[in-house]
Amino acid sequence: MRAVFFSSLILLVLCLHFAGSIASDVDAKRLDFVIVGAGPAGIQWGLLLEAAGVDSYVIVERNTQAGSFFEQYPRSRKLISANRAHLGRSKSADFGLRHDWHSLLEAPSFARGRYSSLWNPHASELVSYLQEISTGLRVQYNTSVLSTKYSEDSKLHTVFTEQGAVFLAKYLIIATGMRMRDVPPCLEQVTRDRGMPFYTYETLPDAMTNATNGKGAEQADWCRGRPVTVFGGGNAAFELTDILAPCSSSVRLVYRHKPRFSYLTHYVGDVRITNAGILDRYQLKSLDELTAMDVRGVAPQSSYLRAKFRELGQEPWQPELDGGPFDECAAYPKILLRSDEEVVVYAGGFTGSRPGIAHVKDGHRFPEVGSFWKDRRDAGRYYSGNLMHGADYRQSAGGFIHGFRYSIRAQFRHIMRKHTGVPWPSQHFATEDEALGAAVERVQNASGLYQMQDFLADVIVSHPNGSATYYYELPEKWMYVEIPELRKGKGLLIKLAFSNREAWTHELNFNDSRVGRVPGLFLHPIITPILRGATLDPCHATEDPTGEWAEGFMVRDLEYNLILCAMKLEAEAEMREGDEIEFERRALAKLQTFSPEPEGFVFFQPPNPAVDR
Repeated sequence: MRAVFFSSLILLVLCLHFAGSIASDVDAKRLDFVIVGAGPAGIQWGLLLEAAGVDSYVIVERNTQAGSFFEQYPRSRKLISANRAHLGRSKSADFGLRHDWHSLLEAPSFARGRYSSLWNPHASELVSYLQEISTGLRVQYNTSVLSTKYSEDSKLHTVFTEQGAVFLAKYLIIATGMRMRDVPPCLEQVTRDRGMPFYTYETLPDAMTNATNGKGAEQADWCRGRPVTVFGGGNAAFELTDILAPCSSSVRLVYRHKPRFSYLTHYVGDVRITNAGILDRYQLKSLDELTAMDVRGVAPQSSYLRAKFRELGQEPWQPELDGGPFDECAAYPKILLRSDEEVVVYAGGFTGSRPGIAHVKDGHRFPEVGSFWKDRRDAGRYYSGNLMHGADYRQSAGGFIHGFRYSIRAQFRHIMRKHTGVPWPSQHFATEDEALGAAVERVQNASGLYQMQDFLADVIVSHPNGSATYYYELPEKWMYVEIPELRKGKGLLIKLAFSNREAWTHELNFNDSRVGRVPGLFLHPIITPILRGATLDPCHATEDPTGEWAEGFMVRDLEYNLILCAMKLEAEAEMREGDEIEFERRALAKLQTFSPEPEGFVFFQPPNPAVDR
């Protein structure tokens, strides 16, 4: 067996080494773009290319149709992404995308179309949507990519497929999505030695069978009346505990790291309450439980486990308080002591690693990337879709459709500028005040700023003649790549963000002190002056839980903060001294002429130094 393995390895190395000459001997198709994967990310790329009139591309998909990931996942078949079909009053289409987490750009709306009216749609409805909008795109199905090779001489990528097709491309877009993490071999060994049924999130059979529209369901034999232990601490693991609760005698969730919940962290990838039914069952004494397996070890929580350890002649395993290394393989035998009838399920999450295609370091989830998610090794190779999420992990929504559709658009704009010379979308205004007025409308409507909060930002560049250029939706960390002149000039960066995520607790959700803080804890506009590549102190506008910023006082407060930061920037650029109170008074005075004041509106008045000091 070992000889066969090394023979195969040598053959693969030789194939890759001579890839350049092989490509010249076969009928290789040369294109500008090859996109690997026809999931939401690959389809989004195809839609953007078609809208731009680019036809020199192909989307290579190993399955028979688009969106195949969602034919299997999530296992509950209920999506946890939002689908608000009704917005209450007339809103722009862009605003609608703030609450439509499934639609792709340059495509019909999912939320306000015929696909689903459910808040959490069925996964099959998303599959139908993806298949319909991919019709007409240049997708080659049933084609599996084996490997790719980049030539420094030709500046082309060679893409080899299992079916024999070979593609040459100037730009290679890797949109292969996520796969289940590999199971720890020692966990499989323990279950095998003890004869325990073992499954993963991917291989788990249906727990309920013969169901028709939710009626007539029967409990599956493999699960009925048996205790189940689920390893994992994310949405996949919590989801399985809810699926398994009806058929099992008990469900135990064993987590290595303390679960984090999205309603406290504002991060959509953390555990969603809709998946957290085990918390109710645990606290209401319904036989289900949660057990920690963190970096220090496992502390047996029940008298049964302590007695079992004594029966086996072992000391109860307590946490390693000295902070010593955690031995995961030593943990599993000590955890799985309840019964040989116990069913074990591994739901350790997902990784973007795809050997030969997506380069991800061991122990990491996402590939390392340079600006605009380009591969650090090969020119013209970019990662797309949820593989982009390493750049905004736990900060924004780039790992999910409603976030990465905007990241992909930013990536597309960057590559198209390099490929065709088309500049980044912008608008020129005769005066800076006009640009500030445009910023108000963007805060009120732009879905990209809203969904990719604290990552994508608009930038206003001021010019010496008083005019300004407004740039739309740039990744803040790479804005100088597209606006190099900003390093020597001045401008304003406008984004939406939370100010202090760590401050949120369960109790704070029900405490009125969370509202009206300065800066606001909830999502709010932040305006940051930029002078010769350096950022100055930002201005924080009022938070709006509705995400509209349409009420009179909120509009005026936003205008006021835009004016205030513009004045501070101007003073700093001219090296003029300025008192904070003076800036506030001047900004308030200008506000009165900036736009009509709503009837009955009372604006905050800065304190009078002569009286209040």
